[in-house]
Amino acid sequence: MNRPRVKEFEDDDKEKRDNAEAAFREWLKRKAAEPKTPRASPSREAISKHLKDEARQRVMNQWHNNKRFAAKMDAYVNGNSSAQKPDGNQTL
Repeated sequence: MNRPRVKEFEDDDKEKRDNAEAAFREWLKRKAAEPKTPRASPSREAISKHLKDEARQRVMNQWHNNKRFAAKMDAYVNGNSSAQKPDGNQTL
């Protein structure tokens, strides 16, 4: 009673597998037809820009972490359980 349905799924599965294999073979043919060129490496300018951006980000992260740590230390020294925002009327 269930046999025809199982056969239908097996045929469908075989068809899907055949289509996938055909698509893979086509992809391999396209890949083989592409010219073999060396991978492009970044230019000196691109490397220096990347290093400068990375250094800038590192400084920003360090500044942000120091700011957070200072707020936690103030709260610890003053005995507050959490850092409170300064009043808007406060003058420097």
